[in-house]
Amino acid sequence: MDREAKTDRSIWLNAHRQTVSIIDQRRLPHELVVAELVTVDDVIRAIQEMTLRW
Repeated sequence: MDREAKTDRSIWLNAHRQTVSIIDQRRLPHELVVAELVTVDDVIRAIQEMTLRW
């Protein structure tokens, strides 16, 4: 886990890296895994695979 990713949100803008960071919802509650979404295709894939849930 990225220790800099301490947040109370499941999705946030990583302005420094110009990406969107998310908590991988598939790994909860056993692991806290942060994923970075760089492209639109990354976002689409995250939604399709339920990595990101709304």
